[in-house]
Amino acid sequence: MNPAAMKSDSGARLGAQLTEIVIGRINGDKLVVPTLPAAAQEATRRLREPEVTPRQLTEALERDPILALQALRLAGTGGMPETIEQAVSRMGVQRLRQPLADAAARTVAESRDKRITAQAKQLWEHSLGVALLARDLAALAQAEAPDSAFLAGLLHDVGKQILGGMLLEAERQIVISRNSPWLSADDWGRAIGDGHRRIGTALADKWGLPKAVARCIQDTTEYDPGDRTSPVNFVVFANALCKRAGLYMGAIDADDVGALEVIGRSMLSLQEDLVARLAGGIVERVRAQLGT
Repeated sequence: MNPAAMKSDSGARLGAQLTEIVIGRINGDKLVVPTLPAAAQEATRRLREPEVTPRQLTEALERDPILALQALRLAGTGGMPETIEQAVSRMGVQRLRQPLADAAARTVAESRDKRITAQAKQLWEHSLGVALLARDLAALAQAEAPDSAFLAGLLHDVGKQILGGMLLEAERQIVISRNSPWLSADDWGRAIGDGHRRIGTALADKWGLPKAVARCIQDTTEYDPGDRTSPVNFVVFANALCKRAGLYMGAIDADDVGALEVIGRSMLSLQEDLVARLAGGIVERVRAQLGT
């Protein structure tokens, strides 16, 4: 076997092993995942403010899939909220302060490999970009619940954030004990890409995430022809637009992305110039929100 194939197999094996570990933790209610430092800092700042409003806390949680997921789970007794705002309103700021502060205290470590650090950053940027564009597109199409599209977009790749966080934490522990690198950037990306859908689906099933979120976790390459203004359609379209804008970790198939863009514009009846303006500024918007 040539060296390139061996490296690819190494990433695939690690991804498969981690996927089984994570699914076991989900099923055993033992999943603990670190979050993005910039998002955690903003959430922590808001939680420390005595007069923080539900809207302000919602905006802070919207910056990170993991923190948003924690809020949904905390508020999920008696039925899962459809949006982050609903979760915050149902629980109230005071009841969310301590558990969210605890979650925000667990942040992802930075890799010694600059390529891995860049890939980890791209994971969070892509999810936030899809969420922002999905909400904007839903508003343009006069859909009833733009914030539902935002949530589905934010969580559509949550399995990648979970795997990415675990890999960064594993690297931190290994480097500390051995003072040596442990995984190439190519293997890191492969390990995340292979198992994230299974992890996201297991999480959606176990926690009873909203149907639109679960559907987008399972697949972001198929539109919902039965409901033009379904949140799924805005996420699929936004996902393609973000990939085209370069807001994505990994290689893309330009033909597939182009086909999804054509279908999305036609199905949603959105003006091409408006869509182009939204997509054209998405990278700057995301990086401004994340402070990156």
